[in-house]
Amino acid sequence: MGEGQGEGDILVGEERLPWQDRDKYVTNSLPGGSKLLPTAWKKMIKAIIFDLGGVLMTDVPLKQIAEELSKESPLSEQEIHTHLYPTEHWTLLTLGKITEDEYWDHFLHALTQAEGKINADKKYLKDKVRSSLYPLKHSTRIVNLLKNHSFDYAQDLRYKLGILSNHAKEWSEYMKQSFDLFKSFDQIIFSCDIGLRKPDPKSYQIALERLQSDPNECVFIDDKKRNTDAAEKLGIKGIVFEESSKLVEELARLGIKIESKEGSDAQLSGE
Repeated sequence: MGEGQGEGDILVGEERLPWQDRDKYVTNSLPGGSKLLPTAWKKMIKAIIFDLGGVLMTDVPLKQIAEELSKESPLSEQEIHTHLYPTEHWTLLTLGKITEDEYWDHFLHALTQAEGKINADKKYLKDKVRSSLYPLKHSTRIVNLLKNHSFDYAQDLRYKLGILSNHAKEWSEYMKQSFDLFKSFDQIIFSCDIGLRKPDPKSYQIALERLQSDPNECVFIDDKKRNTDAAEKLGIKGIVFEESSKLVEELARLGIKIESKEGSDAQLSGE
């Protein structure tokens, strides 16, 4: 045993501390393995979970589809939209219970039943969705900065990043294959894969389990308040997304200050 080292001493990083100080520290499970960390860090945010549509990516263009189809239909844009969302088939689609083809088949049949037959087919509808899905530039930049940002530089501890989104299987697979954005995340959870939709509490619990994080260590970002409210009931901090500049401010209030290489987060503002 080295000089000045007690049998019950604890090692924090490269520093050995007396065993009497053991209650000041806690063992945390992190991507690099278990480490002994100050107990004060139990209150720190270590995991950030994002919604997808309207936060990181554009939304599925249901409103645009309804608007375009209404130009050649006796039905109004609002009437057409009611057959797209919210509907039982939309719920089944995003739960993974029916396919995209089945969803569009039902939609086209519903229009016919409503005397709103249109000159559009499934190929048009499917192509319209895919061509309208793309990452939001400023949100993507925030993710890239968070991915390379440590909440403790001494121990090189980085944030765990996750996605929790209500989405269809075909569209989620298309996005993952098409955009590098998804490579930045430690866990990607789609409702179609787990058979649960936000704001079901179980969906958030699955995200916590996969990220190996406690609720008070997480923040959840969504553009719908009902979803952040559900997260907060579980002890997760919630942020209602409006625009990237406000997101940077809200993260800073939680102690997550991210900066670009130029040293200013002002460049993250705007959409």
